[in-house]
Amino acid sequence: MLLTLGKKGVAGPGTDEFDAPTEVAVAPNGDIFVADGHTGGGTAIGNARIVKFDKNGKFIKTWGKKGMGPGEFDVPHTLVFDSRGRLFVGDRQNNRIQIFDRDGKFIAQWFQFGRPSGLYIDKKTDLLYVADSESRDGQSKTGQLALPRLATASTRAFGGASESAAPATAP
Repeated sequence: MLLTLGKKGVAGPGTDEFDAPTEVAVAPNGDIFVADGHTGGGTAIGNARIVKFDKNGKFIKTWGKKGMGPGEFDVPHTLVFDSRGRLFVGDRQNNRIQIFDRDGKFIAQWFQFGRPSGLYIDKKTDLLYVADSESRDGQSKTGQLALPRLATASTRAFGGASESAAPATAP
């Protein structure tokens, strides 16, 4: 084992505690980002945050809280970095992807997803692939009872658009 974060068997909101973390992403400089908050989706309980550590596991900062506004989360489920170093967060229960810089500054949010549960960005093309467990538009709820469409599984991270409701562009 190279590194352990958190306390085994202890759930909580502390800087060395987690409450059902779901994903880890490592920035190009080695900083470690943890999506923490699978517990309590749709309710007021549980963590809903991103926790940042340096490459040695020293706590740097945390951001986010339970909610629906920019920078707030309800089941931050998946994380990935693009080639520009921006952190994409699949905010699953809020039916969106939020984009942040590495210091936690909110950049944008995209609502054309049902429940973004997995993210992958191709390092050569910056093409974003989204595992969307409900395949519906998060704002209009269209497609809620339809079979998933393959065309909604990916979207261009820069300048392109998916077949879903909103263009997938970020500053």
